Amino acid sequence: MDSSIFRFGLTPIQFVVYSYLIYCAGNRCACSIKLQTIASVCECSRSSVKRALNVLRDRGFIDIKGGAQKLRGKGHRQTCNRYYCLDSSEWKPPIERWSMRSKSCSPHNQ
Repeated sequence: MDSSIFRFGLTPIQFVVYSYLIYCAGNRCACSIKLQTIASVCECSRSSVKRALNVLRDRGFIDIKGGAQKLRGKGHRQTCNRYYCLDSSEWKPPIERWSMRSKSCSPHNQ
């Protein structure tokens, strides 16, 4: 994982969800996982995972492709989404409030 992630002001849930996606993706940079699995492993609710995934997508950390399976006859059914972990060059800049925080934990400031 790129160490610059700590400058992007992710919440703990966003960070752990992103970390789990990175873990599952491995060298492929993509994975398919059920929301419930992410919620169970990250020890949070499905709604928290959905919110975290939306923020991660909006901020350029991941891309999400919906999974659908064609059924015999008519219609489709929802399957696992596919999550693509994007390169850090595509991440959007940190939020303003992050830049206002104390940077006392930086090894360069001590």
